[in-house]
Amino acid sequence: NLASAQANLAQLLTPVAEAQIAVYEAQVAQAELAVAQAEAALSDTQLLAPFAGTVMAVNGIVGLYVSPGSPILSIQDRHNLEFQTSNLSERDLAQIELGMPVQILFKSYPGEPVAGTVVRIGLEADGVVGDSATFPVSVRLEPAEVILRAGMTGRVEIAPP
Repeated sequence: NLASAQANLAQLLTPVAEAQIAVYEAQVAQAELAVAQAEAALSDTQLLAPFAGTVMAVNGIVGLYVSPGSPILSIQDRHNLEFQTSNLSERDLAQIELGMPVQILFKSYPGEPVAGTVVRIGLEADGVVGDSATFPVSVRLEPAEVILRAGMTGRVEIAPP
């Protein structure tokens, strides 16, 4: 009698246990999928820059969503700095050419000139000083001992030919 009752009980419990195991296995599979999706979403939150540099400005607010491709940070590349001037007189235009070495004297570092190379000369005047048109010029700076920051002012010195 006891053995028969135990056999009946085991038979009744077995299908329930197997069904419950299947439910638990499905729940584990769903949890694993949720973890994989969360890991993928986390990897999408990384900010990657095309070069190493110094953060100059943050253009977002913590916690807000941004569209893909939207600029979040402004980064300055400390290895490819350029000095731009917009007041090269047309009188001096004939003395300057692409690739020419120049020196920049920054107001913050008097007596410590920074070497550079002319990389762009404007094709069109962008202003007038007195009776002379002025042209924009860009100079790529060589690595320097001084700490340079965006917006610093200085004077470009052109070596005589």
